[in-house]
Amino acid sequence: MTRIDRRQFLDGSAAGALALLGLRGIAGCNANTTDSALADTGPALPRRIPASLLTHSRAELDISLRVLSGKLPSDIYGHLYITSPLPWGDGTHVFNGDGMLYRFDFGDAAVGLRTRLAKTPCYYADQAAAGTDMAFRNAALARFSPVLGFRNQVNTTPVPMGDRLILATDGGRPYEVDPASMEVVTPVGAQSEWRPSAGEAFAGKPFQLQLSAAHPYWDEHTRQLFTIGYGLPQTNNRFTEIVRWDGTGQLERFPLVLEDGNPVVIEQSAHQFAVTAGHVLVMECAVLFEGEQLANSNVSRAQLPSTVLYLVRRADLTKPGASVTARKIVIPRESAHIMADYDDSGDRVVIYLANLDATDLTEWLRPDDTLAQSGAPVRAELRGLFGGGADIGRVARHVIDTRAAKVVEPESLVTRHDVHTWSVLFHTHRDAMPPARFEDIYFYSFGFSEELLTKRILDLYREYPHRDVAVSALPTSGKPPTIFRVNARDMSIADGYAFPAGRIPTSPQFVPRRGSSGSTEGYLACVVLSDDVTAASPGTEIWLLDAKHLAKGPICRLAHPEMSLPFTLHTTWMAEAKPRTAAYRVSPRQDFGAELASQTEDVKALFEQKIFPHFPA
Repeated sequence: MTRIDRRQFLDGSAAGALALLGLRGIAGCNANTTDSALADTGPALPRRIPASLLTHSRAELDISLRVLSGKLPSDIYGHLYITSPLPWGDGTHVFNGDGMLYRFDFGDAAVGLRTRLAKTPCYYADQAAAGTDMAFRNAALARFSPVLGFRNQVNTTPVPMGDRLILATDGGRPYEVDPASMEVVTPVGAQSEWRPSAGEAFAGKPFQLQLSAAHPYWDEHTRQLFTIGYGLPQTNNRFTEIVRWDGTGQLERFPLVLEDGNPVVIEQSAHQFAVTAGHVLVMECAVLFEGEQLANSNVSRAQLPSTVLYLVRRADLTKPGASVTARKIVIPRESAHIMADYDDSGDRVVIYLANLDATDLTEWLRPDDTLAQSGAPVRAELRGLFGGGADIGRVARHVIDTRAAKVVEPESLVTRHDVHTWSVLFHTHRDAMPPARFEDIYFYSFGFSEELLTKRILDLYREYPHRDVAVSALPTSGKPPTIFRVNARDMSIADGYAFPAGRIPTSPQFVPRRGSSGSTEGYLACVVLSDDVTAASPGTEIWLLDAKHLAKGPICRLAHPEMSLPFTLHTTWMAEAKPRTAAYRVSPRQDFGAELASQTEDVKALFEQKIFPHFPA
């Protein structure tokens, strides 16, 4: 394998790069395979973004999927959970929508699918307030009512907490759901235990905005859940807190300050962070929540061109409410997702980043947008989809000296690949919790499509300071979406698969083989969307790939005529989906009591008649 450091990148033609890395089956991936052990990948489709990324069913299903091609492995088992926002259909950003939770149950020669809407209290309020002066409306990534406050759509990430399951999002508290019934049970922490994020502008509204991490971290060794709470800086609410929970009692909050005593301020988002045995690393993520868009959705700002980390010692998290010092580390190039080896012995923390160079996922295609390369208007059926990247990305491994709070530069390893690292969005690995030391990490890249890069977005990043591919050299014939495996020790790309034209994968998840161990002993399950509508599928399929042999292509394709998913987000896998037995529960009457006391009789009646009856007292 080729070792690639941060100053040496693997460039050149796709064919040459693939040959150098020893990857098989990628250059010809658009052709149907003839290997009898593999699945047929379906008919050839035009190279275009499928409209199915924005279409969906709101039906709550209990169905069994059908094998379209290939064979379901006999040793696959457990339960795959996937979350998705359901787009509103009005051109609002695709990430703004009611949360839908999907569970795929792998059994003996069958795959079941159960889907349930995330029906939080504000979901019922939204239904009841429609057509009144309390109605909710969309603004970019948020949905809010001037009377009732902000929706918490819990539409982003499922997180196992032992045999319990959490749903999380950037714009609200996490909620706990029953893994078996998939019904919403309780918020994590009463509203009074969270510090409001929107400042005085929405003070006193029943549904307060709590900005949080979309990826809470469950430490199975210490039995603690970690997340982040922070303020929206555009409202002068400048704070950042580590939030810790034992699953039974009240939340513990630890305000973060810099070494000079000033508060840590998240300018964009804390979409994901990392936890090791001895540290928490809060990250300024390339998921830019532009507070100005609440009043004017036409505002666009470029994200920060760097990854900012705040290093906190877990040993300092001793007295809830007391300030804790965080040391700031800046790494060139922005990232949305981070992982870390749990073992941080020897005063070393090893982190892994998916760099989103000049790739702004919070921008979306709007009615007046034109395409950067052709000048044509965007396709009407794609309005609301996130914008395309304006440069190639990369995956990176960095070592942090925790005594000096700085990156050990000679040990940084960065991989850029002409096929695989355009818009690296998601990652997955064996088990929910990161291991002591990673061996293999699987990444998903969306690729590059000239149908998604608008002039407005390119203008934001035309002068991107870390540009690798000149604006004039950006691809004119696209780059395919891919799933690829990275050797975490040297950051070489060990294996990968590029998807056929017109078929967009999303939400990859490692599913282990029964009775196995090892970072490649399992399958990669992912949603695949296309406009290949047939009697068996409305353009939504589940593909399974052998985690050890990605380049061979799918081994099984599954679908059902009623299974219609839009672009889906994050995933997890659980060996069992047991009914919830935990006693913890926050009742809505307790949760909203303080805010309701000062509301009008109409608002109080809405809660009494339309919300409280759905939840136990």
